[in-house]
Amino acid sequence: MLFTTGRLVNTEGLGLDAAGVKLSRRGIGEVDSHFQTSVEGVYAAGDVIGPSLASISTEQGRVAASHALGLGYKVKLDPLSMSAVYSVPELAGVGLTEDIAKEQGIDYEVGRCSFGDIPRGLISGDTDGILKLIFHRQDRRLLGVHILDDIASELVALGQATLYNSGTIDVFNNLTFAVPTYTTDYKYAAFDGFKRLAANGVSLQTFGSEQTQDAVESNQA
Repeated sequence: MLFTTGRLVNTEGLGLDAAGVKLSRRGIGEVDSHFQTSVEGVYAAGDVIGPSLASISTEQGRVAASHALGLGYKVKLDPLSMSAVYSVPELAGVGLTEDIAKEQGIDYEVGRCSFGDIPRGLISGDTDGILKLIFHRQDRRLLGVHILDDIASELVALGQATLYNSGTIDVFNNLTFAVPTYTTDYKYAAFDGFKRLAANGVSLQTFGSEQTQDAVESNQA
């Protein structure tokens, strides 16, 4: 049994009050967009401003250091964070889930691919994994990617990059991936999404290229 009660910020004993750093009622450090506290030249990142993922805390620190030293390398934190559970198999996701898309009234569609459908999965015996794309039905803009597999935390980055650039699932069709690799799972999931759209009478040429239509017809054949 796993029983969790969450994490609390522990800033006691750091002398922040004496330094003039403002804290919330729960002892959380208050910072601006550069992660500078109420005291000029004093920055805070990570768990002292709220329990977070290590990846997010690291980026917060980079924004803070860049601003403090006037480097200009990283000026803001990417609001599109991803999550990963390092279990066996792993779970990883970025962007909207189907439930959130429904709550927001978004007209969405999904595309799925089992790792047993790609050559790399068959070669490695990794056939139980699955990748799911969630995308806008009308313009095929990617909304979310969710993966269940032993290397889910590695694979989700491609979906994150596509979301960050407001890309569509056509990106996965148009790119030429090395074969056999796990990244082809994105291409097969996109094919599945195209077929679902076509089955519901949505034109595939309205927002995409002829390559998309050709890919669907080839995949169906």
